[in-house]
Amino acid sequence: MNFIPKNLFSQFTKLANTYFLIMMLLELIPAISDSGGFPVLLFPLGFVVMVSMIKDAYEDYQRHKSDMKENRSKVLVGNVETRSFEERTWADIQVGNIIKIEQDQLFPADLILVNSSEPKGICYIETKNLDGETNLKHKKAQKETVELSANDSTCIKEFGRGWKVECEMPNEFLHRFDGVLRTVNTNVLISPENFLLRGSNLRNTEFIYGIVVFTGHETKVMKNSMQSKMKYSKVERMTNTYIFVIMVV
Repeated sequence: MNFIPKNLFSQFTKLANTYFLIMMLLELIPAISDSGGFPVLLFPLGFVVMVSMIKDAYEDYQRHKSDMKENRSKVLVGNVETRSFEERTWADIQVGNIIKIEQDQLFPADLILVNSSEPKGICYIETKNLDGETNLKHKKAQKETVELSANDSTCIKEFGRGWKVECEMPNEFLHRFDGVLRTVNTNVLISPENFLLRGSNLRNTEFIYGIVVFTGHETKVMKNSMQSKMKYSKVERMTNTYIFVIMVV
């Protein structure tokens, strides 16, 4: 909805466009116009702005398609009523859900590792999407959670109700997490060793169970994403300098 005003603002931050816009406005004044008050520069300026807008709109549409594709990706989410895992889209995941990630899948949210198919709740993850490192890192679930989640049914039964997560507020620190899993009689401390980041891949492990802690823009990877800045080539910067001098003169 706000694409057009934002795009126009972006385009007229370029001094070349601003210069020709001012020249076009001056053409509207008959006393100083060399075109009899007709804005001759409107057509070439409009053409340049329109072509740039179409290009930006296409790139924006491609990003939107990529976002939609990711949001429609499937993941297994625990159903407390049936005590089984059902397929849902990433967009439907909520904090507190119990999810099952299978080998080579991406993590759709920040998770607390509850158990895995490996002994003692160990799993291996790849974080090249986050930090560029291709070597596998291992994570390990706490002993207390491993004992309570031997299979799909017991995992959903135990962690679907009665447990509460208390943790730090969403932040951008990828290698830090402090939290506690609480129930009436048990407190389980959660550390970065038990924490899985959105965007990581599960490798060399058949599956893992996890509790969703942060979703969407509250995940650590999204907290680290910065708004892209406008980029100018060396030629553009030199041109802007020359145009600024011309405008001052």
